[in-house]
Amino acid sequence: MGFRDLSDVLETPDRKVLPINGEDVEFPRTVSAKVGAMLLTLYSSLEASEGLDPGTYLESLGWSEDDAAEIELGVLGKDGAATLDRLGVLGPGRMRVMSTLVFWHLLGTEAAELVWEGKAPAPANRETRRAAGRSPKTAGGGGPRTGTAAGGSSARPRTTRAGAGRTGPGSASTGA
Repeated sequence: MGFRDLSDVLETPDRKVLPINGEDVEFPRTVSAKVGAMLLTLYSSLEASEGLDPGTYLESLGWSEDDAAEIELGVLGKDGAATLDRLGVLGPGRMRVMSTLVFWHLLGTEAAELVWEGKAPAPANRETRRAAGRSPKTAGGGGPRTGTAAGGSSARPRTTRAGAGRTGPGSASTGA
């Protein structure tokens, strides 16, 4: 089976419009690659953010208030942000709009509708993600391993703690 054309698999609506305080407010239909990467980072670290205030959460990612402002502007757009300000959408309302748009960009219309209605799809827990990675149906060798059971050896050395030997973004080693 080959890959289908990107235009056949990518959901890119002509417009992203949300009904807010009696008005249809339009938001950017796409985000920049940088903002998209930041959204993916936020989404992938949702579990770790539970119970943290936004400032502490940003610090845990190594981000600043300027990064948060860049995400907000990228997701809402100048016109969308100005309209929310004009309509007095602050606090929980603004967070609902932002969350809806983030899920719309990352997971599509159905997920965004759930968020809009207050029924956010929960990210898979760590064990579910790990089990998915072990599934024999997973592409890229996630199936049974050979040569590692019963004292066999593997081409990849084992590590004794999470993240040992990794370098780069997200690793425990900063090189400082």
